[in-house]
Amino acid sequence: MEADHIHALIERVIKKQPTMKICTPWDWQQLIRSTGATVFEMLLDDFRNFEALYSGTSHSKETDSR
Repeated sequence: MEADHIHALIERVIKKQPTMKICTPWDWQQLIRSTGATVFEMLLDDFRNFEALYSGTSHSKETDSR
């Protein structure tokens, strides 16, 4: 899988640079960029609030109880 490949690359970079400290999300971005992977920076507005979906009525499948 693609995700396994990316994770393996990240782990290799971490092993090669043991002095690198990762303290912030920006540090993770820089580390992942150094593997050649594309990093998409997400802002707070990129995340959605789905609370309204849970507060409404449930849309469950009706079953015939015969």
